[in-house]
Amino acid sequence: MSGQVDPLRRADAEQVRAVVAALAPVTWPADRGLVTRLAADLGWTVEREGLSNVDLRTGLTPAARAAVSARGDTVTRVQVDLAERADRREPTTAARVAEAYAALLPEVTAALGLEPTPAARREGHEAWDLPTGGRLSLEALSSTVVLVLLQQEWADVERSEEALGISPDRVPGPLDDLA
Repeated sequence: MSGQVDPLRRADAEQVRAVVAALAPVTWPADRGLVTRLAADLGWTVEREGLSNVDLRTGLTPAARAAVSARGDTVTRVQVDLAERADRREPTTAARVAEAYAALLPEVTAALGLEPTPAARREGHEAWDLPTGGRLSLEALSSTVVLVLLQQEWADVERSEEALGISPDRVPGPLDDLA
């Protein structure tokens, strides 16, 4: 074996531009009609709709999905798989996810025409504060790379925590003071 790994299939630059163009201008609060508009604009298919979430098939890669979270009739979060999901048990998965993330990062940045927000930067995660008050982030997860749109309220919480120096990895709870 040559030591090279098969790259994850991922959205191409044109697909990334289309997704970013659909998500970046979303104004807040956004109602559940956003799901219908995204599906129509991007050619996605609604697969399942529940009280607090909607799952869509995107076609960006053969099994790529998007998940829309809602509180009542208000959308709170949209997560879009930009790369196929890899088997986390495979030893090459981390390298494959990192490679896909590295390839997608300049594409998302170019599509937005904005530089990432420095305070939100960490390994495998970049975020952009949008003029609408929301926040778009590119995240390398354990098995894939996702693009996440947060509603303004949740984005404001993230910005406040960053300003206070609170780690995004912190899990709030009663033992916080013991650390």
